[in-house]
Amino acid sequence: MANGRVMSAEDLRQEIKTW
Repeated sequence: MANGRVMSAEDLRQEIKTW
């Protein structure tokens, strides 16, 4: 997840994929 950093749209997409 976001470790105290701003997540970019790409990172968010990766996170959603992991869900």
